[in-house]
Amino acid sequence: MPHSALPWFWSEQYDKRLHIAGVIDHYDQVIIRQSFAKGGFSRLYFEGNLLKMVVYVNSVKDFIAAKQRIVQKTALDLNLVQTESDLKNVCLKNNHNFIVIQKKYNLQ
Repeated sequence: MPHSALPWFWSEQYDKRLHIAGVIDHYDQVIIRQSFAKGGFSRLYFEGNLLKMVVYVNSVKDFIAAKQRIVQKTALDLNLVQTESDLKNVCLKNNHNFIVIQKKYNLQ
């Protein structure tokens, strides 16, 4: 992935790995993805169909794919984000359970 100004952060806390990327000042929707197999979860913040920020716990591969989607400003099908297990495949056509919450928040 080419160098970008995308801010990101990671931390290891015991058996958990936390990864955060992006900035949100406005979002329309948050999708929470639960990964029972890995003991983790993710929160994906969208403005329209553009991914703006992600928070991942114990899901490095999806985090890398999400960072790429944010930098590339790839439009995503939110229905596929909720149903596909692998985020890197979503823009082309993710063993998780999904919940869609929080709509129309402006953080300014």
